[in-house]
Amino acid sequence: MGTGYTRNDTPNNIADGNVINAADLDGEFDAIVAAFNSSTGHSHDGTTGEGPQITSSGLAANAVTATAIAANSIALGTKTTGSYVEQGATSGNGLSGSVNAESGTFTVTSNATDANTASTIVFRDASGDFSAGTVTAALTGNVTGNVTGNVTGNVTGNVTGNADTATALATGRTIGMTGDVVWTSASFDGSGNVTGTATIQANSVALGTDTTGDYTSDITAGTGLASTGATSGEGISHTLSLDLNELTTSVSDGDGDFFAVVDSLGNQKKLTKANIALSGFDNDITGSFITDVASDTTPQLGGNLDLNSNDITGTGNISITGSVTSDGFVGGDSDKIQLGTGTDLEIYHDGTDSIIDNLSSVGSIKIQDTSSTVVEIDAAGVTVTGRALSSDGTNAITTDSPSTNVITFDLADNTNFQATTTGDDELTFTNTVAGQSGNIFLTTGGGTISANAMVAINADALTALATAGVYHLAYFVKAATGDNRVLVSVSGALT
Repeated sequence: MGTGYTRNDTPNNIADGNVINAADLDGEFDAIVAAFNSSTGHSHDGTTGEGPQITSSGLAANAVTATAIAANSIALGTKTTGSYVEQGATSGNGLSGSVNAESGTFTVTSNATDANTASTIVFRDASGDFSAGTVTAALTGNVTGNVTGNVTGNVTGNVTGNADTATALATGRTIGMTGDVVWTSASFDGSGNVTGTATIQANSVALGTDTTGDYTSDITAGTGLASTGATSGEGISHTLSLDLNELTTSVSDGDGDFFAVVDSLGNQKKLTKANIALSGFDNDITGSFITDVASDTTPQLGGNLDLNSNDITGTGNISITGSVTSDGFVGGDSDKIQLGTGTDLEIYHDGTDSIIDNLSSVGSIKIQDTSSTVVEIDAAGVTVTGRALSSDGTNAITTDSPSTNVITFDLADNTNFQATTTGDDELTFTNTVAGQSGNIFLTTGGGTISANAMVAINADALTALATAGVYHLAYFVKAATGDNRVLVSVSGALT
């Protein structure tokens, strides 16, 4: 880099009001001279440290002349900027150059042609075509047009068009198919035809969907036919046979009705009612026969009579000796079940009430669970033997009859009682507990009624009980022991 101008007066002696010595000015002038030295000073070529270029606007008109700039004093590339060609030359086949001198014109000439000419540059004609012999190259890009000759090497990309001949694929390949139909060919290399055998896979063809025509999906036996085996399914064995048991029972008796029969040769035929001759049943019928049951005054059954869900109807009586078993009996209003040799008992419903009637008025009607618990109804009233239970499981009524002229009400059994007297009797209680109370339905026969010492009862009440009738007695136990501990009151005679 050339020497630039650097101020020499660093103490700043050269300033207004200062004494300026000759040495100060001499130093500044030396610095300026050094900066403009033609060899070591600034070149002003625009490079770093050389100062800006001096443009034409900074020069006086006609200041740059041949005499002002010495010949060959500007070094291209050193004193100039931009690109320049220092030496012209050609390289390679088919190219040549002209003169290479200062102020000369360098011309490059080629021998390019579109003809098939050896050692020349290829030049395409106006149509973009050219002729060539053997082209050995790695091509990148599309090749359009016909290729005549052999192609040696790999071809990457699509090839469109047909080759005149082809021998075989370098490596044979098999062609296969999978899915509902499976097929694999023999090895194919293009040198000849190959074939393969296709196999339809199991259960891959849906009848009716993948096929045409009709087919039977299910086999179902109709009326009069019996079937064995599955009704549908692949590979099933199904058998249909005649089953007359499934035929509807005929309810008509026209001569056109027929029977299905099988003759001695196994042929199925029909036999109409009109064609049946009784002579054909000679081995099965002996003597005469009747055409209806009414003609037989003493018909008998050889076995059980099956009504086949039908009824026996008519007017009259049915007399049966033995037991009758039935799962039900249905009768209308006032239809009666009569029992007894002299029709002693009737059971029926009259449309309003359900009635059990002792028609003979002899004896009584008894409802019993063994002989220990009995409800007996007769002309004298209702008698309960045993326990009558309330809904809570306690005794509802206890019946006491006089025993050695004493009527005893046992409060351990019940609190409500029914009793009947026939003569002179005494009223008494056992197992009394304070706080007990209850009722007594008492029927007296007209004898004298007295009270035990434990019973507190009005004398007039005892007198009233001496009159035969039905009475209601209410009692209350005020103490467990002692006289007059059971208080008794008596209603008037009940009607």
